[in-house]
Amino acid sequence: MKSVFLHLLAVAVACGCRVQDPGAALILPHEEGAAAMNAGVPAPDPPASRRFSVIAVGDVMLGKIAQSTIRENGLDYPFGAVREVLDAHDIAFANLEAPITSRGKEKVKKQYRLRVNPQQARALTRSSIDVVSLANNHMMDFGETGLSDTLKHLDTWNIRHVGAGSDLERSHAPARLEAAGTEVIFLAYCAWYPAPIHARENRPGVSPLDRELILEDVRTHKRDDNLVFVSMHWGVQHTDRATSGQVNLAHDIIDAGADAILGHHPHRPQEVEVYRGRLIVYSLGNFLFGYYNKIYRHNIALVLEYDGTEPSAARILPVAGKNGSIKFRPHFLEGKTGLAVLGNVASLSKRFDTAIDVTPTAAEIDLGTGQ
Repeated sequence: MKSVFLHLLAVAVACGCRVQDPGAALILPHEEGAAAMNAGVPAPDPPASRRFSVIAVGDVMLGKIAQSTIRENGLDYPFGAVREVLDAHDIAFANLEAPITSRGKEKVKKQYRLRVNPQQARALTRSSIDVVSLANNHMMDFGETGLSDTLKHLDTWNIRHVGAGSDLERSHAPARLEAAGTEVIFLAYCAWYPAPIHARENRPGVSPLDRELILEDVRTHKRDDNLVFVSMHWGVQHTDRATSGQVNLAHDIIDAGADAILGHHPHRPQEVEVYRGRLIVYSLGNFLFGYYNKIYRHNIALVLEYDGTEPSAARILPVAGKNGSIKFRPHFLEGKTGLAVLGNVASLSKRFDTAIDVTPTAAEIDLGTGQ
């Protein structure tokens, strides 16, 4: 029998046919897939998780006294106490409140003119910040050269940016990031005047806070399978409450499709509102601002968690911001101080019927409250 089988095998090989060992079980063609599974072929991997989180912080300005402190203590110093928390989230956002340059024509008619030397600004590369808004009232303090240098350095350091450019079209172009397979888009606008800081068709500058432009951008970029976050540099400095005009505009932006609004400029936290299930933070306050100023307060960070495009949780974290004690090295607060910061935001947010559960280290926001 073995000799017959070998003869058949030789013929089969010559003609390219398959011959089965007569001692083996017969396997019909339609049964091969099932047999392979029974032989121990692993099942397909389960779908990858679509869960991710975004953390947003307020104004970052590494110039003035902060710059000297970085020069003395090294690039790891300013963000050393917060980097681990920022890195724990898939995307970290901040407002970059000064150009990165040692050149440019200074706007001498302006009271406060800010910039950061590129050597000290490299501390941003140790921060775990992924994307920054440039749409603010200091980005053009050293003119077109200062903005151009800023864009160049951020690109070199692989930090995404939004809200300023060489002309109007580029200034309001989105920054596109991705987390767990979901596209996350950032848009940014600045309300601050004088208007010459705003980009025009043939003029560099920051993206203007123009209602129709913002609404058109949101509608253009929003899809069912992505998220759109809108950064707004707006409001009245050193105040606790958003104006009625800000509230109306914020509602219009959410109605247009935005998933969250991230406000800054007042240098202190303001109210948090849940509108149609979406978060509006009217002001995050500062995060790291390079002055000693007795009126500066502690600040907040916003954490948003998603499963794909669906929000699953939202919370605010208290951030130390009094430079007299923290020496330009912010950290996340806890204990009585953290409780006081979050309690103040919860109290302010009652204006919008926002339900916030406060603990000493974080405040959970009920996304089912508000309007």
